[in-house]
Amino acid sequence: MKKTLVALAVALAATGSPAGTAAAAPVTRPTQVIYDGDMDVDDTSTLAYLCEQDHKGLINLLAVTVDNDGFGTPGRSLVHAHTVLNDCGLPDVPVADGSNTIVHAAPADAAQTVEAVLTGALNDGSRQPPTPPLTAAQLIARTIATTPGK
Repeated sequence: MKKTLVALAVALAATGSPAGTAAAAPVTRPTQVIYDGDMDVDDTSTLAYLCEQDHKGLINLLAVTVDNDGFGTPGRSLVHAHTVLNDCGLPDVPVADGSNTIVHAAPADAAQTVEAVLTGALNDGSRQPPTPPLTAAQLIARTIATTPGK
């Protein structure tokens, strides 16, 4: 199955040696990441993996955007993204919705099954979708504009 996720890994950090120490080892910063997915099973698992990479200092998870293409369920995709981020210890990573219309909808029965599996696994059935203050495009633009080292 071709994934509908897009991982925007923006390498905003440059490597180099401190001034005046030409022989010093290069200084590397974690890769800056903005993640986008429809929050179906593979995208939700990927977000959990990215959380672990952030905790290890290998990446800096800057933002998450969700869309409703594929198996994503409007509103529930936001809930699932927030649940994963809260449960993995990154509750301050901003999340925004990327689409109001479904372009490539999955079959309804398959999408309902995926939603039931995720809601059961994440135990977030009673959570209501938050209203993001920004659209996905606005969040991406703001994140890039305000991230040092771009």
